[in-house]
Amino acid sequence: MARRRMLTTCIAPAVVVTAAGATLVVAKRRGWLYDESRIAKRLKVVSVSMRVDLDPRVNRLRMVDIVEAARQAHPDVELVLFGEAILGWYSRKGKTAVYHRSIAESIPGETTATISRLAKEYSIYISFGMSELREDLVYNSQVLIDPQGEIVAVHRKVNLQGSKSFQPGTVPVTLAQIKGVKTAIIICSDIQDRKVRSELAAQQPELILGSLANPSDRNWFVNGMIAKMFDAWIVTANRYGAEDGFFFDGQMVVADPLGDLRLTAKDQAQFIFYDIGFSVDRSPAIKVFRRAYVGLSLAVHFIKGLGMLSSDN
Repeated sequence: MARRRMLTTCIAPAVVVTAAGATLVVAKRRGWLYDESRIAKRLKVVSVSMRVDLDPRVNRLRMVDIVEAARQAHPDVELVLFGEAILGWYSRKGKTAVYHRSIAESIPGETTATISRLAKEYSIYISFGMSELREDLVYNSQVLIDPQGEIVAVHRKVNLQGSKSFQPGTVPVTLAQIKGVKTAIIICSDIQDRKVRSELAAQQPELILGSLANPSDRNWFVNGMIAKMFDAWIVTANRYGAEDGFFFDGQMVVADPLGDLRLTAKDQAQFIFYDIGFSVDRSPAIKVFRRAYVGLSLAVHFIKGLGMLSSDN
């Protein structure tokens, strides 16, 4: 499947392997604002946009195939990230709540057991979204499993945008350590919640993992905006294909703390690879200058967005 469509692109200091639908943007090196000659930690990440079946059994097998293909293509991969609620379709006309309750599983359960064995076999972290059944309530949850096969984090989506299909979670941002990298886990529209944004700003994670069920993002506007907000690396995963009236174009990004989209991908089911280098700031003042620069960049981003909206009218 995906491995037959892979091509290789190399840049310093990261090695990137992308599928044919991915675009690599070599971000401008801004020296002291984010000094990539001073890398303290690295994390090799595969992000997945998966075609999703109605049947969770099919999706479990597909996840295993993708992890094995990613591991074969990148033997040094350390984290594989899947999108939101990836064990089934995101919605079904008139019966979304009933459908998700029918496919919901406990944590731990059948799927976590399968993925735990896989994580332990390849000694990697795996994160994926699923419908979780907990005390007779259904949650939209993102699970993180470590290289020992242990469940180390479960994030339950907070911002359901009025949906009655799931119970909202109570923790705005779930934090975990991945190879010594302070990581925040959120799910899609969580980012629109003020408490979530405040918690991200307060916790100052080095990496934000965002699992998506997002149909599209024209001109990468929302991705670009979020990338500039939190002074962290951001990696997202999504789904691809038609699902009962929706079409998901599979858009994913890897973004750096300066808000640059280092890698973008869409328009097919695929996985992408990025070797993230986490820089050490030489002084607290650097963060202040970087946030000032990114704040200005964010203002420009909004102005450009208004220009795009005007040109559509």
